[in-house]
Amino acid sequence: MWTQARTSDPETSHEAAASMYDEAKAQRGHIYRWLKEHGGLTADALDQALGLRVTSAGRRLPELESEGLVRKTQRQAMTRSGRSAIIWEAV
Repeated sequence: MWTQARTSDPETSHEAAASMYDEAKAQRGHIYRWLKEHGGLTADALDQALGLRVTSAGRRLPELESEGLVRKTQRQAMTRSGRSAIIWEAV
């Protein structure tokens, strides 16, 4: 189970992390399938494409990377804010 709270965080942070478990799992699945079917995107573009809250994909991508399902590419693209960001792809 992915937890988003540090051991030093208050109990409310751990409760919040536990409440996100199912949603985070679903988000990881949607992100992986989208990348597998459509090709690489930045975290920001994935949020837009999948209708996720801003920064949701950015939190899920490292989790998928640690599972060996996605990887960072050498390519970059501009985000909505005009900054350069790494493009992620399915493995």
